[in-house]
Amino acid sequence: MIGYSSLATGLTAKEKSLLGIGVFPGFRDYFNKVANDADPDATHWCVVENGGTVKVENDQAAPSGFCSCQSLAVNDNDAIACTKDLIDFNIKEPVTTIHFESRVNFDWSSNTGDVCGIGFILYLYAIVDMDAFINGWDAAAIVVHNDVPTAYSDAGGASDTTDLSAFITDNTWFDLDIAISATAVNFYINGILRATHETNVPSSGWQIAFGSTCENAANESTKVEYVEVWGE
Repeated sequence: MIGYSSLATGLTAKEKSLLGIGVFPGFRDYFNKVANDADPDATHWCVVENGGTVKVENDQAAPSGFCSCQSLAVNDNDAIACTKDLIDFNIKEPVTTIHFESRVNFDWSSNTGDVCGIGFILYLYAIVDMDAFINGWDAAAIVVHNDVPTAYSDAGGASDTTDLSAFITDNTWFDLDIAISATAVNFYINGILRATHETNVPSSGWQIAFGSTCENAANESTKVEYVEVWGE
């Protein structure tokens, strides 16, 4: 008979976290628990629909279980999903690193401004548009800014940024991993480290957020196929 401790010993830090037996109680959502075209599970998610639409695509006519945030073609329309007031993620002893993994598709339609984004942002911040990620709050995110997918990190003041346009293409799915420790934020795209920020590293509690904001009267959307947050 295999004991509980023996089984746990053979698991990775990610597996332990997502099973709730590691140093950090992990979070996972595949957006497959609600009806097609419904909001994401209200147990975990809040939505902001300022003229835009947030809905889960969970039917047989599309890949099951992804959340679509579409701002539609009216300037300043927003469509955002976030975990504010429901889940707070942070680094506490003995946690050394928190990972935010997801599969993402940005469709930014060649527009200016901050039109698509996904990542961690200060837990207390009420997000109303994609400018939120670069407004000087604790954040670690990827935002499409003036046609350029950009890695942002902020510790409540100045930001570190890295151009990721060589690795992220308009309307193309990619795998994302944002890893925050006490000393650095690492951004992995499709499993490869593409940016490291060590100057402005966020250290507060965070919420997850993703979505789109309309610029230049064109459709923008952020699609997210799954979300996994785990610690080690």
